[in-house]
Amino acid sequence: MFPERLKELRKASKMTQKQLAEKLFVDQTSVSYWETGKTKPDFDKQIELAKLFNVSLDYLLGLPDKKNSPAPDRASEEELQKLRELVKALSPQQQEELYRYGKYLASQRRGE
Repeated sequence: MFPERLKELRKASKMTQKQLAEKLFVDQTSVSYWETGKTKPDFDKQIELAKLFNVSLDYLLGLPDKKNSPAPDRASEEELQKLRELVKALSPQQQEELYRYGKYLASQRRGE
């Protein structure tokens, strides 16, 4: 997935392999190898690429479908708003039960 993403991002930025190579201080052959999957850039170059194209490293590596998605362990603002609305509809006792259950789930995730 990385080779395809890199090529897609480079072309969308209207850059040649040579231009990208110059920005990263590598030779054009390296970029060609990255795009064909023959080799992969080192971690530092992957970070540089993500910054250059303004995408997350996850996106660059082909993990999520979105270019800039929230971290998998973080809720989006939309998800948080849905939870707020749900909690408001509960009785105070139900809210307390939900809070205790939420604390329990968080402790399980942390391995406590």
